[in-house]
Amino acid sequence: MLHYTILLGQTFYHHFFQYTMKGILFTLVFLTFSSLTLKAAHIVGGDFNVSWVEGNTFETQLKLFRDCFGGGADFDASITVTIFDSNTDTIFGSFDMSNPQITGITLGDECYTPTSLCVEQGVYITTIDLPNNPGGYYLSWERCCRNNIISNLADPGEEGMVFTCSIADPALHNSSPVFDAYPSTGYFCIGIENTLNFNVTDADGDSLVYFFDNPLSGDATNSSSPTSAVAGPRPYTSCVWGAGYGLDNILNTTIPMTIDQVSGTITVTPEQLGVYVFAVYVAELRNGAVIGAVRREIQFQTVVCTVDLPATFVSPTDTLFEIIAENFLEIPIIVEDPNATDPLFVVAESELFTPHAGYPAVFEGGVGTGTANSMFSWQTSCVNISDSYHKVSLKAFSDGCSGSDTTFFTFYVKVNPDLDGWIEGAPNVITPNNDGVNEYFGLNVSINPCYDTFRVLIYDRWGLLVFESEDPFFKWHGTDQNSGKDVPDGTYFYILDASFKEVPYRKTSSLTVFR
Repeated sequence: MLHYTILLGQTFYHHFFQYTMKGILFTLVFLTFSSLTLKAAHIVGGDFNVSWVEGNTFETQLKLFRDCFGGGADFDASITVTIFDSNTDTIFGSFDMSNPQITGITLGDECYTPTSLCVEQGVYITTIDLPNNPGGYYLSWERCCRNNIISNLADPGEEGMVFTCSIADPALHNSSPVFDAYPSTGYFCIGIENTLNFNVTDADGDSLVYFFDNPLSGDATNSSSPTSAVAGPRPYTSCVWGAGYGLDNILNTTIPMTIDQVSGTITVTPEQLGVYVFAVYVAELRNGAVIGAVRREIQFQTVVCTVDLPATFVSPTDTLFEIIAENFLEIPIIVEDPNATDPLFVVAESELFTPHAGYPAVFEGGVGTGTANSMFSWQTSCVNISDSYHKVSLKAFSDGCSGSDTTFFTFYVKVNPDLDGWIEGAPNVITPNNDGVNEYFGLNVSINPCYDTFRVLIYDRWGLLVFESEDPFFKWHGTDQNSGKDVPDGTYFYILDASFKEVPYRKTSSLTVFR
């Protein structure tokens, strides 16, 4: 068993993986797996959990998964589970579970339902009473035998299985984390990145930390005696990995199979056909301390899939666009599909397409086969000036199934006033000496049509106001507006204050008077 406590003090980084597949049509290698599955009628995984009911009463649930092809080993009608004291690893007691609720698992999605894979779920449920115990307890049940066809174990037919979970002190009235049902995509596709999450939930809101665990063997390793009368205590012996396999590379792939310790998301890109067993251990933390744990052991087949890849946005590549008011904006929208015969559709959503004062934006929807071209266009005006960016959401999709054929892209547009025109025409030196050159300070540019208000203030170096005007066509000849006298040579400071459709603008700078 791994010593998880040395890992729990580390910082857990949350890695996000997202893989979009559309219109998936799976082509399984039937000849390869038809011979394998006939021999594979065994328990292929399972997990324990307990839920607090009241007082010291808990509902105990054991989920088992069975490969239902081949007509072999069925679910046991009755099993005996052993309770151990977590402080001493001694047997506290045992209880029976019987008459499992058996249901078939639907594999695949709306695009495809595999015919060479078959999994059944058997759920055993009962209630037990446990006295308070500061160290808690753990439950265990052992079962033989594993499939001979498991690829990543050295001698799988001689390895048993151990199903176990840790229970917090009953005084805490705690329910253990719960694994969701067997995933509908209960297989891995070769050659592409697969993501899997068992969707573990915790009724008490405790923190969960995820790890891979070694598949566990037990004392029930003989097919003539498939279950142990009494399960053994911890530590449990790990199964022997096959050559090239191990906890650090469960499928022996170029990029090892990984699990995100915070989200529980599993990522793997299989490279060869086979049947692979792995286990996920989930530690339950409260106030930084581990109070319980559950684990799911399971086996997946890898299959060959023909994948219809999603479309991609070739244009635009930028996500932020800015334009000066009164100008016309055009953004080509180009979408390509790796599958050249797929029909493509492109749509857009934005507040800019709603008619309003000024000129609303226009989007020409794109339709094509393999490639779709469309255009976003907008004739801007002064009323469009804003500090905010306008969001435009694009969606490209083709005639696939289950909605997995959709690709999204978002960009933003902001309309600005022509601020550069106000500033760059302003001189930084004036020589008001009546020679006709640089006689005054002014903007000397075309006035931006979008302005609402304008004000210029000029101060001397002591902070005294020497000139003020609300005329954007002002001309200052280097005189004090109060006295009418020429100001001394030297440096003066000015402030330009303006507003453009309620968007404020301020510019501060200096100029030199030299006669």
